[in-house]
Amino acid sequence: MGQGPHPEPDLQRALESIAKIGICHPDFEKKGPTEVDPEKSLGEDAYKAHSVWRHFIYCASANSAMSVANDATTIYKFRLNFAAFARLQNQRFFVAVRQNEEMIMRRLPPLRSLEAFLRVAKLGSAKAAASELALSPPALSRRIKALEDFIGKSLFDRRAQAMVINADGEALLAAVEPAMDAMAEAVDELAGRGGEYRLRLGLLPLFGSQRLIPRLPELRKAFPKLHIDVDTSGHAENLLGDVVDAAIIIAAEVDPKLYSVRLDRNLVYAIASEVWAKEHKVEKPEDLAKYTVMVHSDMPMIFDAWRQAMGVPKLKPAAVDSLDSGALMLEAAANGLGVAIMHGSHFSDARDPRLTRLFSAEVESPYSYYFVCRPRALKQRAVKIFHDWLLKSGV
Repeated sequence: MGQGPHPEPDLQRALESIAKIGICHPDFEKKGPTEVDPEKSLGEDAYKAHSVWRHFIYCASANSAMSVANDATTIYKFRLNFAAFARLQNQRFFVAVRQNEEMIMRRLPPLRSLEAFLRVAKLGSAKAAASELALSPPALSRRIKALEDFIGKSLFDRRAQAMVINADGEALLAAVEPAMDAMAEAVDELAGRGGEYRLRLGLLPLFGSQRLIPRLPELRKAFPKLHIDVDTSGHAENLLGDVVDAAIIIAAEVDPKLYSVRLDRNLVYAIASEVWAKEHKVEKPEDLAKYTVMVHSDMPMIFDAWRQAMGVPKLKPAAVDSLDSGALMLEAAANGLGVAIMHGSHFSDARDPRLTRLFSAEVESPYSYYFVCRPRALKQRAVKIFHDWLLKSGV
């Protein structure tokens, strides 16, 4: 190393002038400073050094040890193995180099890998994430593995056919998710044209067809430049910030990290075909033991709540069929396929003469409709307009 302390050079002047100096070749010690094409010889692992001050560095690859001469080294770009610089005598200059190097050439993981990580973490299913991203499961796994290799830590615990986020994954999710949201919002803001506002809304089909869509002309009249893109995928709360800006969901409770407003309280009805009800003479809840009951797959507690309130907690129907669509449940009931245990508002809003309510007892539902979004999303003009109108209109 150097024979004595050297005056600390001006770092900014070094960085500005360094682009004019030749690339240091891996065989520097043998050949001396050599002008080379980094794309052909050293690629991304080439470094530029300030040869005027006789400070140089070379590296055969990003992960190999670096050879350092004299007591100070100025680096201009590409990857840096800071451990190799711990041997430098002039630690003050090393710190200055490191701080400026981090600002100039900080490496970031691939955006696609971060996107894959966020989807798996939020959906809790690699299969669901792969489907949403239109990827094959192996392609999704490669993206996750690339991120883990970049960070140097495993982010998920692999269990049989499941991927469960671990503590390191949770820490990364908490740090990265807000930044990704902010980036998406910035892009959306810049993409706006002519004062038009666009809302990406997660919406359950039956709520949309019965309650929201019929009222949207009022919103359009009040805010003609607001446009809404609707996504009817299930569990829209898991898509907030990525696929949708806000959502109307049905739930027993909402994640406290989300902003939420309860839109209603509902009663539970037993709904059947009027013709079927007369034919089978269903007069009391116990009579359902002979027949099929239908429940919504997103509302598994609703039948238990209804049984308890009706005084038949041990009632076991002939079968319990699960459907993921309220509209299909109504249609199935109208065609005599069973008795739908669902919200009374859907029965009332359907106004279907083929349907009838079987019992008159009032049973409160454990589920309600909620408007939900990320707290920061309320700063978006489209979300704020829709939110305020929704609450005022009483949809």
